[in-house]
Amino acid sequence: MAFVVLSQSSLALLKIYQRFFKYIYHNSQYINDFFNISTIRHRISTYRQKSTQHAPIKSYTQYSITSKIAL
Repeated sequence: MAFVVLSQSSLALLKIYQRFFKYIYHNSQYINDFFNISTIRHRISTYRQKSTQHAPIKSYTQYSITSKIAL
């Protein structure tokens, strides 16, 4: 049987890791829900952008040249 001697800072770090993983485990469903909601919102946004595309907008230089020629 081997015994490991840990310093105070190692013990503190170990406790922090334990608290972190308990927090993640406890809140994993909320974290997954947030990820799913973000993914769905992104897909809706992408769909709206694709479905509402209009004719390409002329750049400023094209507009300036055309308006000067018309004058």
